[in-house]
Amino acid sequence: MPGKVKEVCLKSASGSVMMSVEALGREGDKIVIHGKMLSSWPSQIYMDLEDVLRMIRLLISPVVCFYIFSLPFLVLRRKVMNPPSD
Repeated sequence: MPGKVKEVCLKSASGSVMMSVEALGREGDKIVIHGKMLSSWPSQIYMDLEDVLRMIRLLISPVVCFYIFSLPFLVLRRKVMNPPSD
């Protein structure tokens, strides 16, 4: 499928990929994160209800909300600074 997200990479400050998330799923009352640790080891990470609620609280913090609202400007700035070459 065109435009399908292949993976989301979580990187360290030095740019090394620490984990790549390939899919999210559900098993019973848990969220399952399918991915690879350090780009090598396949893994399944489970989040229970309490962890999901904590994650939601982290994601609705003022810093993250401001970042989400500023995304259109960040994308525009990136396009202006790095125009596509023909």
